[in-house]
Amino acid sequence: YVAPTAVRLMVIDTETGSIDTPFGQLADLRQAAWAHDSKQLALLVLASAVPGAAPAVRLQIWDTERKTLRDVPVKGDSSVAVNSGLEWTADDKGLLVSLRSRQRDAEAKSRFKALTEGPIIVHNAKEPFLEWDDLGRANRWRSLAAIDVATGQPRVILPERKVSSYSVARDGTFITFMEDATEKTDYDTIGGTDNTLRLVQMAGGEPKTLVDAQDIKGVQLRWS
Repeated sequence: YVAPTAVRLMVIDTETGSIDTPFGQLADLRQAAWAHDSKQLALLVLASAVPGAAPAVRLQIWDTERKTLRDVPVKGDSSVAVNSGLEWTADDKGLLVSLRSRQRDAEAKSRFKALTEGPIIVHNAKEPFLEWDDLGRANRWRSLAAIDVATGQPRVILPERKVSSYSVARDGTFITFMEDATEKTDYDTIGGTDNTLRLVQMAGGEPKTLVDAQDIKGVQLRWS
């Protein structure tokens, strides 16, 4: 389930005061990111819900000079995750997003239906995770990829794993990410999570561990 939202996107020229509204109406906008040259605005929009289908995210680009909005269909068996971030690559030819396999979405939907419509639901504290807690973590299963804005072809940078959050380096050469390493439901902190801090080069390859989960618990990072 994804809570809907409705916002009006406005692009304001601060020199002239002119305003563009790319959608022309309210939209379920999730993310927006300017290209480094400010000529393109990338958008992640939640598409209209189709009964019985998982929520779908559309990747679109607003051209500030042509005043046009175009879709970037993402190729492959995975789709842009609803909880994806959105950042341009250093050369403005690609967009960094998180992807989720359609199978993962189908599994999460099936579990949600069983928990809400099943005749009898039993939560057993002897299991590592309570069902609702485990289901809530399902959206962390995702991969990180750079999408070619011209072709829609994804280049996987980080294969699928439980990514709690991620951040692109200022120079665009690497990505740091928090990987969920939680072993069981935390009864002291609702939604409590243990994360390992890792780094992966933008070119891909095996991630490097920076700090283990036990050494970063309760720590807030601020990068220079």
